[in-house]
Amino acid sequence: MSNHFSAANAFLRSKNFNKAIDLYEKCIKEDPTFSYYYENIAIAYFEIGEYKKAKEMMIGALENSSESSKKAIKKY
Repeated sequence: MSNHFSAANAFLRSKNFNKAIDLYEKCIKEDPTFSYYYENIAIAYFEIGEYKKAKEMMIGALENSSESSKKAIKKY
């Protein structure tokens, strides 16, 4: 897990979405397989009205989620 993740989460909670996005992007560069980075950055993008980017990040989260999560999602 990236060293930036805790700080990014704090920025997300405090609604400093642009700073959170910057840090989540660093997290993704360090480990592009960790789905929680994508989920949280998607929330930040959604909150600033960047819906297309939020959707792209949620797709990234799904692509990097566990196999059991992927199976559950396919049911719906």
